[in-house]
Amino acid sequence: MTGGYSEDGWIFLYFMPLVTAGFVGWAYSWSAAMIAPSARLKASFTMTVFLFLFAVFASVVAIVGPEYSRFEVVSVVLMSIAAVMGSIVALIGIKKAHSNEP
Repeated sequence: MTGGYSEDGWIFLYFMPLVTAGFVGWAYSWSAAMIAPSARLKASFTMTVFLFLFAVFASVVAIVGPEYSRFEVVSVVLMSIAAVMGSIVALIGIKKAHSNEP
């Protein structure tokens, strides 16, 4: 079947890692807010900042590292961006859900 799902197809190589990274970023931020006993938005924001710093570090290591191919570098950078964007989307949802907190 042409264009179907396979392990060397574009869905497996490009689309699914981005969706997965975005979901992991969202779940990371949302779980930080749900675990926090108080100040859920502040806890989630702090964890989003840590995720952003880790994403920048991972991207720099991938870009500078000679053992990574061009495809791996682009993949790491795009997945880092997707994870941080997912975390920001979760922050917006947490702000709307807990808008009565100080």
